Amino acid sequence: MGVLGWDKLTAQERARVLEAVVANDAGASPWTIEIQPTNKCNVDCFFCSSKQFRADETLPFDEMIAPMLRQGAAANLRNIRLSGGGESLVYPKIRALIDLCLELGVRITDVTTNAAPLAKLARPLVDAGLDIISISLNEPNAERYAATMRSTTRTFDKVIEGIRAMRDARDAAPEGQRPKIELKLMYYKGNFRLIHEMYALGRELGADSIMINNIIGLPPEQKMTAAEIADAKELLGEVIAADCATGDPRLNFWLDEEADLQAFAMETVGRLAPGRFARPEEQQPDHPAGGRVRYCLMGWYNATVAATGVVYPCCNFVGMPDKEYGNLHAQTMESIWRGAACTKFRQEFRWLMLLKGNIEHSRKHHQFLTPMCIAENACPFSWGLCDGGFYGEVAEALERRASPLERLQAHSRDTAIRAAHRVKSRLAG
Repeated sequence: MGVLGWDKLTAQERARVLEAVVANDAGASPWTIEIQPTNKCNVDCFFCSSKQFRADETLPFDEMIAPMLRQGAAANLRNIRLSGGGESLVYPKIRALIDLCLELGVRITDVTTNAAPLAKLARPLVDAGLDIISISLNEPNAERYAATMRSTTRTFDKVIEGIRAMRDARDAAPEGQRPKIELKLMYYKGNFRLIHEMYALGRELGADSIMINNIIGLPPEQKMTAAEIADAKELLGEVIAADCATGDPRLNFWLDEEADLQAFAMETVGRLAPGRFARPEEQQPDHPAGGRVRYCLMGWYNATVAATGVVYPCCNFVGMPDKEYGNLHAQTMESIWRGAACTKFRQEFRWLMLLKGNIEHSRKHHQFLTPMCIAENACPFSWGLCDGGFYGEVAEALERRASPLERLQAHSRDTAIRAAHRVKSRLAG
């Protein structure tokens, strides 16, 4: 269990992360940096959720990325993740970035891509320690792809070539060093009748996971009718049954809650393959003082660098001015990581842990803490960053070592926020 390179940390490194959380001293660098190297993209998906970031911003390699990686590798940095508002693998210095990671012993654990540039990069990425590559394939054939991605049928051919190159590089890697290939396919009004074709293509390409996704924010005319939803469920049920019957199921789902497709998919899998999607948070250890133990540890583990040079706690906050840590055009990563905004993030999340989640959210008083951060199991970086046992160790260590003064500060701030909210509610009523 774990993401962002957690599984590859040694016992000694995990102990250092734990001590950083408990002592509230995160050192000179993150353990993982998510780099969004460019906002440029080689396709123009009509549903793109990153369109607001689409511009010419690209991180300078020699002046910014290389010094950041060298400084980080001399401290805590062990892993990077490549993603972004654009296509990370069209970054002009992508091969130099990969080669530098190999030189420094920094693993590239996670890549998000549309795979069109992947054919020549598959083997180097596997050599760099890739854990998972998430590929937005979206459509099952060249004609659909060209229309949806507003590209060409030739681009689809390059995507398939890239996926096959990654499959071959994965299969040639030693046991235990083979990355997981996740293919993402859209399921919406325009293509839901092609679900069998999508599934067959995913299996033929050797995907370890075939993720069936919805599209967020579609206008009413592009949403399924009630009759189409019924047809979509019938077709989805057929594919789930075929997948479960293989004995090696690959399907995963992130579907439209409004159309009840996610609930339908999970119910169908639960009936045909009981226990397959047992959620890890259901087996979390007990807090020594009662209550939950899983909370976001990103302030001690991860930073995200956008193509603008702005540094954020994680990808959920990219583009939000009030969630910025700093800017690499003006500061080093070490100064940002030790700076006032990062310190504020850690304080807010330590207090959340000390109060065991029983905290009132305030937009005025909380800069980084959001309702999603507070809600149990709402964000995978909260319950899924690392193994459950580690969360339990953090909770136990904080329970033993947090000072009475810090506990008092956390309770006092929360009490003040609750009182202010009561007064505001009375005045409004």
